[in-house]
Amino acid sequence: MAQNPLAPPPPSGNGGFDRWMYLLWRRLTQTGQIIWASLDFTGSNLTDLATRNHADLQNINTTSYTHLTSTQATDLTDAGDSTLHYHATDRDSANFTGTNWTDLTDAGDSTLHYHATDRARGNHTGTQLAATISDFASAVGAVATPVTVTDSASVNLTLVGQDITADVLPAGVDHSALGSLNSTSYYHLTQANHTDLTDGNDSTLHYHATDRARANHSGTQTAATISDFDTEVSNNTDVAANTAARHAAVTVTDTTTVDLSLTGQDLSADVKQMNLSYVLAFSAAH
Repeated sequence: MAQNPLAPPPPSGNGGFDRWMYLLWRRLTQTGQIIWASLDFTGSNLTDLATRNHADLQNINTTSYTHLTSTQATDLTDAGDSTLHYHATDRDSANFTGTNWTDLTDAGDSTLHYHATDRARGNHTGTQLAATISDFASAVGAVATPVTVTDSASVNLTLVGQDITADVLPAGVDHSALGSLNSTSYYHLTQANHTDLTDGNDSTLHYHATDRARANHSGTQTAATISDFDTEVSNNTDVAANTAARHAAVTVTDTTTVDLSLTGQDLSADVKQMNLSYVLAFSAAH
């Protein structure tokens, strides 16, 4: 319901009183005349507000209080799977399913736990390498008696476990009759290999330093194999002198009367023998 405006106070004839009443009327009827802090809100309630939307409130989320989104509220209240909380029934072992639960309960081999019986060496199967036994070498040394063979050319030894057997080789068995002469660890040389390595001659198995010394080289090589051939030729003093002293081009148009000879940079010309009358006539004309 609209409120009727408050009319100005009627004059009373008392100037001071009339002025005070006028100021009071202004305070009550004009905008911004009453200070908010001077109001007493005791007993007030949000319900006193006609429009009170939740989203219009300030400081909805703070370090002390945080409002949930609609999705979060649903996750917490719909009894379905949720990343915000767990269900006690999910932690009940009676409700466990899956591979892990089977591994823990079927008494079979499991990656989740071990069986003491599986660690008992008396129950082990298969084999293991000697390298996995920490005191293998010392244990073997404590029970094995050293055996020294001074003539392996006539005695053939065989080792099986801790048992060593020795067979006398037949007389006259040569080196090439032995087995396993060549292996990935050891390799015997042929007679040719041995000669190449010991006779001091040229060898495909190794090189000689003297063979790499140019002073000992023989034969010839092409200029193309000398990396700075052109540079060194240009820098040669004889070549430079001959280049500076070279003459202008000579053109001979009649080689029937002139005999040319070129020796190094020297060019000589000799007049060939001709008919005397031709020579005289040539001289008279000149």
